[in-house]
Order: sequence, then structure tokens, then C-alpha cells
Amino acid sequence: MKNLGKYENPSVKKAWKVSTILVCVLVFVPCLALGTLGILHLCGVTPMQDSSTHVYTVRYYDVEENGAEIEYLNERVIRGGKLRYTSKPTREGYKFRGWDTNNNNFPNIIPTRIFKDINAKALWVPIKDLSIGGDK
Repeated sequence: MKNLGKYENPSVKKAWKVSTILVCVLVFVPCLALGTLGILHLCGVTPMQDSSTHVYTVRYYDVEENGAEIEYLNERVIRGGKLRYTSKPTREGYKFRGWDTNNNNFPNIIPTRIFKDINAKALWVPIKDLSIGGDK
């Protein structure tokens, strides 16, 4: 018996031709008609954008008892970048509780990577409220 090899087999050759034609019809023809970005859009894929064009601000601030706002820092971060500010503010007679980023007076975790502008308000607990007896 003569060894025809895997590509000499008529059924393999026919399947190879059919699959090649399908790839051309299903992939290359629409790409030519719509362009690569059009195909990506149809598939729900958005191409990566240059992250340097998106800069967000993380605003650290406090509100005094009289309602006046005190800005600690406005940190500008490139989209997806990491925060550099790690200091905790201080206020006499109070212990720093955390940063409120949702306006709910509850400390939230600020994400390590930034994808939007964030306002972070300092939250405080009076030191006398931290002890059992209510005294300092």
C-alpha cells in the first residue's frame, strides 16, 4: 500500500479547502468591508485607548464643624494609575476614622487603581467617644 501522507488523503484535502474558504468568508471579507475596528465594535470589544490622555483627580478634603471645607490635597492620577498619598490627617481631639468616598459618612476603601474622579472626605471620631467611660 502506498503512503499518501496526510495531505494526499482526498477527504483531508477537501476538509482543508472547506475550512480555508470558511475562514476567508467569515473573517477576512467582513474585515475588508467594515475594517478591523468595525469588527471589534460588532463583537463588543473597544480598542485600548492611550491611558495618558485620561487623568483623574482624587480630592482629599475635610469639613470643619462650621461647614467650611479644607483641602488637603488634589492628587492627579493617570487612568489606571496608583495613588501616592498615604498620610492620615490629624485633628485635635479626634481620631481619624477613614475616607468617605460615597457621601454616606462611612469609611470606604479608596481603590488602588484609579479609573474616575474621586472625592474623599475625612471622617472623624471624637476621642472621648473611644473610651468606655466617655472621658479622654
